[in-house]
Amino acid sequence: MAEEYFPKQTKVSADVIKKLKIYSLTNNFDNLQELFFVAINDFLKYRLEVQKNDGQVAYLASPRTGKELNIKLTQSMIARITKISEFDDTSVRRFLYTAIMHFFEKNIEKKRGE
Repeated sequence: MAEEYFPKQTKVSADVIKKLKIYSLTNNFDNLQELFFVAINDFLKYRLEVQKNDGQVAYLASPRTGKELNIKLTQSMIARITKISEFDDTSVRRFLYTAIMHFFEKNIEKKRGE
């Protein structure tokens, strides 16, 4: 039986959401949720690399005027993110925003500047 998905929210600027939607359509993602899943897993790998080098991830605060973004995650992923967030002394919302912005900077803004 497939795991159930539960919504988690964070705020993101409307411009970033628009660019993420375009990126997902032009890069063969089935939907935006799939992109979020990739972004979170990519960020988890990045976080491990930073920790291996005795570093610490700088978490970002979501914009106050941003749009609420619903990210559907499995209960196991929520538990994992919650545990990591507690360990890193940050909120789940901040973790999700940082993961999305990490993906955005790495895959969208970087390519735009090339």
